[in-house]
Amino acid sequence: MTDDRSHRDTLIKRVIGIIDRHDPFSLRASGAPENEFEPQARRIVDARKRCMDQQSCLDVVWATFTDSFGTSVGPKESFESMASEIFSLLEDANLGARPFWSKPGNDEFRTPDPRNVPGTFYVLKDCCLLCGIPWGVAPELFGYDDNGCWVKRQPATQAENEKMLKVIALQELDCIRPR
Repeated sequence: MTDDRSHRDTLIKRVIGIIDRHDPFSLRASGAPENEFEPQARRIVDARKRCMDQQSCLDVVWATFTDSFGTSVGPKESFESMASEIFSLLEDANLGARPFWSKPGNDEFRTPDPRNVPGTFYVLKDCCLLCGIPWGVAPELFGYDDNGCWVKRQPATQAENEKMLKVIALQELDCIRPR
């Protein structure tokens, strides 16, 4: 747990550095304290699982700033460069901000749960912690019992595919994967 907290703190400091460099409201240039953007950096780092690509990271960054400072922050496009840099940092840190189609390293020994139906998406065997996200978001696509969940049906429509991708984005342990 200490390593996780240390990684998070380091990530927050690096996001503060990115925000300071971009200085979206010229606050730092006008003498604001070094930690001026710490609350926004914390929110962005804590929402890193929602930063699945540059566009979704832009959405997180812009929402963070509009929540903090109101709509006077300007258009979303004005945050593109900052969000792109933050996304690259989060992706490099490999703390939940990688694209959903990439696979984390060091788990070659993990195999799909045999209860998964054939198809694009699957759940890793012995990975599920019964968090409830899959059947809360897409109950028609997942089965579960006391031992974990599995893909009981592959998405058949665009709406179901979007639900599956939402489950992948929200999950905590990267147990649900595309092939």
